[in-house]
Amino acid sequence: HGMKNFVIWPIVLLAMAATAHNRAAEPVEPGTTPQKSGAGGKAEGTPKELAVDLGGGVKMKMVLVPAGEFMMGSPDSDRRAGSTEKPQHQVRITKPFYLGVTEVTQGQYEKVMGKNPSRFKESGLDAPVEMVSWDDAQGFCRRLSELAEEKEAGRHYRLPTEAEWEYACRAGSANKYCYGDDESRLVDYAWYRKNSDGKTHQVG
Repeated sequence: HGMKNFVIWPIVLLAMAATAHNRAAEPVEPGTTPQKSGAGGKAEGTPKELAVDLGGGVKMKMVLVPAGEFMMGSPDSDRRAGSTEKPQHQVRITKPFYLGVTEVTQGQYEKVMGKNPSRFKESGLDAPVEMVSWDDAQGFCRRLSELAEEKEAGRHYRLPTEAEWEYACRAGSANKYCYGDDESRLVDYAWYRKNSDGKTHQVG
């Protein structure tokens, strides 16, 4: 039970989490009020940030996400949301976990796996890795967990659950986006079809 909860988040590779009991989310009893994440879910003495050393000067920064509750999915009023996002429901994240501050980069992936499958290599080693499958992501988690320093520290990495992912992305917000509901401001927060010029960019 010495294992710590970890998640490494990437959009392209997806993210990884590590949890001792794999019991990270559960529905909240009807009638209860969801709460924003707070320090109450953080174990005393647990560092808020970690820097995972992959060797050769390559590191992966992670941040602690406290336990808490949130409304998962999209409300019926959101006509653009898909059916898989409904009905909206309350979910409790029962254990704090660490989440990667950025997507897993090409440099980080290459350091752990010994190769870089990315299509957009010209974007640089600080751009997110892509062209990876679910099995590739699992392999990255497994090899990262097998690094001597990680094994000694009792840290195990995995992909996050859907609930962990959405909870972290919302960052305590109940709005459509983490910053509010104005879609026009999305260009200030993310690379996507309208502003990416059809390629990946440096993370962070």
